[in-house]
Amino acid sequence: MSPYEDGYTAVHRHSQHKRRENKPSRIGQAPLTIAITNGHVQVAQFLIANGADPNAVDEGGRTPLHLCAETNNALLVETLVAYGASVGRLDQSGRTPLQLASSRGSLAVVEKLVEHGAKVN
Repeated sequence: MSPYEDGYTAVHRHSQHKRRENKPSRIGQAPLTIAITNGHVQVAQFLIANGADPNAVDEGGRTPLHLCAETNNALLVETLVAYGASVGRLDQSGRTPLQLASSRGSLAVVEKLVEHGAKVN
C-alpha cells in the first residue's frame, strides 16, 4: 500500500505535479525523507531535481543532510548541496550534519560536508 491515502507514491506526486511536494505521508514523512532513509539515491535525486526542498525538516528537526549523515550517503550530499542545502543547520538536538556524520563514523559524508564548507570547530 502507498504511504499516501490517495494511493500515490512520492515519485507519482512529483512526476505528475512538477512542483515542490514536501507534504508528509500518513506516516509523517516527506517523499524525500522516505527516499533517503531507504537508500533510493536515484529517486532522491529525481525528487530534488523536481523541486523537493533540500532544507526541509522532519519531526526531529533533521534535514536531508542529517539523514545522509545517518545513512552514510555521501553521493546525495553532493546533490543536496548543489540544490542549496545548508551544511550547518542544527537538528532539535543541536547537532549539525557534520557532527552527526562524525558520531556515526561516516568518513565519506564528513569529507563531503567539510569540502562544502561545514565548520569543523
